[in-house]
Amino acid sequence: MWNFFHGLRACADWQCVNSFASWFSTALTLVISGSALFISIRAYRYAKQKDVEALSISIGTCILATPPKAQNAFSITVTNVGHRSASLKNYSWGARMPFSQGSQFITFFLTDDFTKLSAPLPAALDDGEEAQFFQSINVFDRHPTFLYHPSQWRAWLLINSLSISVTTTRRSHHQRLPKGVRRLIWTFYKQYILSQK
Repeated sequence: MWNFFHGLRACADWQCVNSFASWFSTALTLVISGSALFISIRAYRYAKQKDVEALSISIGTCILATPPKAQNAFSITVTNVGHRSASLKNYSWGARMPFSQGSQFITFFLTDDFTKLSAPLPAALDDGEEAQFFQSINVFDRHPTFLYHPSQWRAWLLINSLSISVTTTRRSHHQRLPKGVRRLIWTFYKQYILSQK
């Protein structure tokens, strides 16, 4: 083995550099091609995202200063987080039992001191703009057939599946209620059942 390497002649002058020129050219071509492909993919994804409607929906509770006294209310905030304008048509509460067709409770048409403070519908939202809707905290007490099933197990499943659906001119966006709000509604349900006894 040593005799084999010992017999090789060392390259002189620019022979060593020239021997790697083709390899260097090939590697540089691959780097440039890969960079161009990466940039084109990023540009395509950005252009595709600009054409997608994206809404952020948050649900919580708040206190509204409605005469004659301040009252608790549900707060639904819809924010346009995409690059495309969105036109809101309506919103609704949705609940469903497992393995069954869901039901919706449309509340945007109700007129009271809370909904009068809400954004009017239809509403157009540009990038970064938001619309806020308010609903009475006891809205489900007023319409008990939607969630308040006589069976506590079925009522728990319905409340656990509760979500908000916001419909635009292009599609519907859904957001499940946060755990704290679902617990609050479960408390309202138990109070309602006790009041009926």
